[in-house]
Amino acid sequence: MFKRASGLLPSLARTGVPRLVGLASGSSLPGDVWSERRDLSSTPAYYRSLRDEFSELRTALRQAGELESLGGTPLVVITADKGAQEGWQPLQDDLARLSSNSDHRHVADATHASLVEDERTAAASTQAILDVVASARMTATASP
Repeated sequence: MFKRASGLLPSLARTGVPRLVGLASGSSLPGDVWSERRDLSSTPAYYRSLRDEFSELRTALRQAGELESLGGTPLVVITADKGAQEGWQPLQDDLARLSSNSDHRHVADATHASLVEDERTAAASTQAILDVVASARMTATASP
């Protein structure tokens, strides 16, 4: 259903409705960051991108399902435990097993959104990125 509705969103964005909805919603992001995010996510271009992403979702999910290994590619999987749907944890475990160079980190008091929006739990996301970059650099340096 969202796929069908997403086709209307770029046109709806031209009317300013998404911006009004954004003004009424809240966020734990700092005010200036939230304002910028709200402004960017209220444009027709944003909704065209969202529509295009959803139009390829089945293909992306099929391709992801065919992936069997990342080899030794550095990978950190972060799982926000708060509010996770039943069955999500085993899927995250499967994802972490795709690489022989992976780490699966649980953030018990985080939600999916708070891993980006909440300063304290977002620190886990930031650290994961730093750790993957450091691991990739070490792997590149060790390679002949």
